[in-house]
Amino acid sequence: MVVVVVVVTVVVMVVVMGEVTEVVMAVVTAAV
Repeated sequence: MVVVVVVVTVVVMVVVMGEVTEVVMAVVTAAV
């Protein structure tokens, strides 16, 4: 059960980081 929670947490963090990176890249591109 603990393993499931850890896996879900990691997946969510990866997705969130991906979204943040995409937004940052978009802002940088717009700024340039």
